[in-house]
Amino acid sequence: MNNVSDGGTEFDSEAIKRLNQLGGMNLVRKMFGLFLKNVGDRIDDAQSGSDSGDLEQVEKAVHSIRSSAGNLGAVGLQRLSEEIENLASERTDESLDTRLTELKSLFERAREYLATSIERLENEDHRPD
Repeated sequence: MNNVSDGGTEFDSEAIKRLNQLGGMNLVRKMFGLFLKNVGDRIDDAQSGSDSGDLEQVEKAVHSIRSSAGNLGAVGLQRLSEEIENLASERTDESLDTRLTELKSLFERAREYLATSIERLENEDHRPD
């Protein structure tokens, strides 16, 4: 794993390249599209669960985020999701709102980083030898 940092957010810079090797740019684009939709929806679910005191809902939502982030190499988002999942599973909500705010911010940074990385990879694929 080749980790890079972008504004305090860690990324595995090789993850998208590995996906490209496995299934080409169609797979990369599909995974990124799913990441955008699913993670955005799960963040909303986690916030809703936190607002209503349903920590089981929070736990399930961030578990899904953790998996999606890992698939695309968003290591910082993956780690924070795991921390929130652990807090929720221990039924500890003392710092949950702060962590969920951080999660939203990391998601936006991950979205931007991944979009740029995918664009760069697409450009490399179209470069003449």
